Amino acid sequence: MTEKELAIILAENNSGITISKAEAIIRSFKRTVTTELKRGRDVKLINLMTITTIKRKAGKVVDVFDNTKMVKYPSIVAPKVRFSNKFKKILRE
Repeated sequence: MTEKELAIILAENNSGITISKAEAIIRSFKRTVTTELKRGRDVKLINLMTITTIKRKAGKVVDVFDNTKMVKYPSIVAPKVRFSNKFKKILRE
C-alpha cells in the first residue's frame, strides 16, 4: 500500500476528511515519528508496534567482493521496529 492509497482509504472511512487532508496527516505523522526518534525517544503505537533506535558500534567485516580484505564501517544510529504480540496474533489468524 502506498501513501496515496492509505490517504484514499482514510478519506473514504472518515467523513469530513478529504484526500489532501489525509495526506497531510500522514506527512505530519512521518515527520513526528522521525523527530522523536532523532531526539532518542521511542515511538509506541499500542497494540501495533514500538519503534526505537539502536547505536551500532564501528567495526570491521570481510569484504564481500574480496574475501581476503577487511572493510571498516562507521558507527551508526539505526531504527529498530518491534511489532506487538497482539498484532502478530491478528496477522496469523
